[in-house]
This record gives sequence, structure tokens and C-alpha cells, in this order.
Amino acid sequence: MKYRYILGIYGIVCLITALVMSSGTEVARETVMENEQLVGPIKLDGNNTVLNIEIRNIVEMMRWRYVGIDVLDSKQNYLFGFGDELWSETGRDSGGQWTERKKEYDMDITIPNPGTYYLKVTTESNSREGPVVTLIITKVLGSAFPFVVLAGLALIYPVVLILKKMD
Repeated sequence: MKYRYILGIYGIVCLITALVMSSGTEVARETVMENEQLVGPIKLDGNNTVLNIEIRNIVEMMRWRYVGIDVLDSKQNYLFGFGDELWSETGRDSGGQWTERKKEYDMDITIPNPGTYYLKVTTESNSREGPVVTLIITKVLGSAFPFVVLAGLALIYPVVLILKKMD
């Protein structure tokens, strides 16, 4: 019985820690208007700095746009990259009319060394409109992911015990 409460409290503490770790200070906000644009310089002071890169774009209906980010060092040499597709679609099926869209994504990245960095934003699209992508860069305390996983594991076990006891 005690384990259930201890794990429940641990799970709640992990969730609170995840919220604290994901809070931060906005470093830059840029609007990308071209299919390829350099953002920066971004100056970082400490070791193992975690940045949350948020990408926002509203894509017209029945269109898609891939937005890729390359992280570059001070000499604009490629370090690593990531990307995702943003899209908007509509249709009709047996359940009636539906609309779905993905208009933003974000990624936490860890920059191991202090220094000056750049982001190269590239876009591809089947849209008739040019890209208008908003990029928000936030320096966060750390990655919340491990704490969310631990909270999930810690909170699932007490729930299973409670349900088992109800049988």
C-alpha cells in the first residue's frame, strides 16, 4: 500500500520537474520568407545548452510544406539537422466532413559547447504561396522528456494496483 503512494508522489514530482525544465527564455524570433534563409548569429555561453526550436506555419488547404533546420557552427559548417512536414487537408467520409492540419512542431536540441551558431532554414512545398515560417528559439533549463517518461511509469503502476484491488 505504501508503494502506491510513494510512486504516485514520485510521479507528480517528475511532472512538476518536467514543467520547470521546459520553461525558458526566448533567444530569438525570426520570420522566414524565403525557401532558404540563415538565422543567427546565436551566441551561447554555457556548456550543454538546451534550445527549444519551435516552427510555425499555416499551410493552405490540401497543401504541405517541409521545413528543415540545419544547425551550423560559427564558420557555418554543418553540425546536424532535423525537420518535419506541416500540412492541411480536408475531406468527407462516412463520418461526414473533416479537416486536419499540422501547423507547428518543435525540437529540443543540446549544444555541447559555448560559441556562435546559426540555423539554416530550408523549405519545400506544393503550396502556391511563398513560405512564411515563424521560428522561435528558446533557451530552456533542460529536456523534460526523461521526467515525463518517469512520471508515466511511476503513475501507471499505482493505477494498475488500484484497479487490481477493485477486482
